[in-house]
Amino acid sequence: MSRSPSTLRRGLLGLAFLGTMGFGVTQALASPRSTTAARLCSPENEAYCMDYCWKRGADAGACSAGGGGCRCYYY
Repeated sequence: MSRSPSTLRRGLLGLAFLGTMGFGVTQALASPRSTTAARLCSPENEAYCMDYCWKRGADAGACSAGGGGCRCYYY
């Protein structure tokens, strides 16, 4: 009976280790996020679009990567 807590503790530690390693492997093998929009819209363009949209009464604004213009959002 004295070995039961020790075995349980060792088993839980092993499960925690396997869970951690499994999570790390999935993160390492995951594909990176798409950064196409970030490359097309510079921080200056993002700031310009935010200011442009606020002046027109929108709640937020963002640079639209495809068209090169600004996209305003009204909530």
